[in-house]
Amino acid sequence: MSPLITALIVGLLQGVFEWLPISSQGSLVLLMVALLGLEPAYALSLSVYIHIGTGLAALAYFRGDLMGAVRLGSERDRGLFRFLAITTAVTGAVGCPYSFSRG
Repeated sequence: MSPLITALIVGLLQGVFEWLPISSQGSLVLLMVALLGLEPAYALSLSVYIHIGTGLAALAYFRGDLMGAVRLGSERDRGLFRFLAITTAVTGAVGCPYSFSRG
């Protein structure tokens, strides 16, 4: 299967899985290995890149809210900024030690 077709299939699956209450990354990797015959390491790398695209799409969609939060305009914006700062710090505190321990 061509890389372009593989990328299109994985992108479509990501678009569906992202909104389901399951691990979209885990599901993507399992399906890429089981159905598309990809190597697990390649499937994981491709899944990470697909998630970067999802994150960029979310940033583009919510850019107005994000810019308001950065400007700290209204009380709602300040609350959103606090929420984003706290959740980002907690995620980093949990994720960074794990990624650094893997070398």
